[in-house]
Amino acid sequence: MHIMIHVRSLRYKVDELEAVLLDNLVDFACITETWLSPDLPTDIVDISGYACIRRDRSDGRQGGGIACYVRRDLPFVRLSHLEKPGLESLWLLFRSSRMPRWLSHIGVGIIYNPPNADDRALFNHIIACVDEITRLHPYAGIVVA
Repeated sequence: MHIMIHVRSLRYKVDELEAVLLDNLVDFACITETWLSPDLPTDIVDISGYACIRRDRSDGRQGGGIACYVRRDLPFVRLSHLEKPGLESLWLLFRSSRMPRWLSHIGVGIIYNPPNADDRALFNHIIACVDEITRLHPYAGIVVA
């Protein structure tokens, strides 16, 4: 199971998020508007049994930021090469040993499109990322949150 949550300041809501993840056996949670900054250590938002992958807003503007909590026993890689400055996106690629025969990987894109953003640039970025993942893994399923 996976979820998408718009939190508006993760550091003050991590206890609530932990309860939701553990009570609902969530495999991965896509989080937008974390409001975290690069100077805050990840351990302040750690959740037992989950890896926290962050992409903080680093251009000086307040707010924004995205993250993904992934259950520690799920194998994944972060596709950092797909991240572009100025666009809030985070891409992960999952490959479990128990996948349906027709599905080789699951690509997950966590996207935040802030107000007054360049919608066309973000749209083109998402298309390019999906194309890149499916070029390398033709039988991948894609989730864009």
